Amino acid sequence: MVAAVNGSAADGPVVDWSVDAAARLRAPLRLVTVVEAKPRRTPDGDVSGAAVVDQVVGCDPGRQVLSRALARARSRNDSIDIAAVSWSGSPVGALVRLSKSAARVVVGAPARGRLGRTLLGSVAFAVVAGASCPVVVVPADAVATPLRHLIVGVDGSQASVRAVEMALTIAKGAKGARVTCVLGWNLGGVGGSVITEPSTEPWTAVARRLAALGHRTVAPVAARYPGIRINIATRYGSPARAVVEAAAEMDADLVVVGSRGLGGLRGRVLGSVSRQVVERAQHVVIVVH
Repeated sequence: MVAAVNGSAADGPVVDWSVDAAARLRAPLRLVTVVEAKPRRTPDGDVSGAAVVDQVVGCDPGRQVLSRALARARSRNDSIDIAAVSWSGSPVGALVRLSKSAARVVVGAPARGRLGRTLLGSVAFAVVAGASCPVVVVPADAVATPLRHLIVGVDGSQASVRAVEMALTIAKGAKGARVTCVLGWNLGGVGGSVITEPSTEPWTAVARRLAALGHRTVAPVAARYPGIRINIATRYGSPARAVVEAAAEMDADLVVVGSRGLGGLRGRVLGSVSRQVVERAQHVVIVVH
């Protein structure tokens, strides 16, 4: 588990969430800060911006950031393996590289603005889009609490299957948490007509069709997690809106989405739905690649 800290207001929530998650996973936690450095030219002429890991807190400008984070982490749970790590180089490059061997990377985001949106910084956005492992986005106003209810976005894609797997894995570790799989739709066609009238038979038919898709997507994964309570909910609205509103109305503790759903571009780009969920949800969000 890698938690990125940088001296911002999000450091506290990032550390708290990461400590709790590492305890559930029984995994070591590495608190990482990256000090930007200009690329250096090696003797053979190559330009190297790669970081050198420094396990000793106190030998670079990030020492105070790491010291505070380490003290907070150990005061929250001193029974897990926690260490502070300093990198020199590009923050995005360092975190993306670390993601190749990490269970998860945790990054902070600013508190939501007056419009209720979280605007990801360039580093956090690039890490969410480019990481090799799931990335957890923790807003600065988030409070780490025991996980009781997880919301996961489902659309039938392989990315959403991986999101369901992640949600069920977390729920299993949380002991007693339940999972609601949400599918959203805003235009449904039956017999060549666009359905816009609620509570009509065509409307109900679209909802049933979407629920069937949800069951086909979730059932094979759920079979591997007996004992976890799983519900499937269909909601009228865009997929992102459906997930965000369901999380708010159902008092969710965590939202899980795939990085790209049906129709998503290949390559390291963040899908529009996952980006909207990260920006609009009033919760910690995990983006699963």
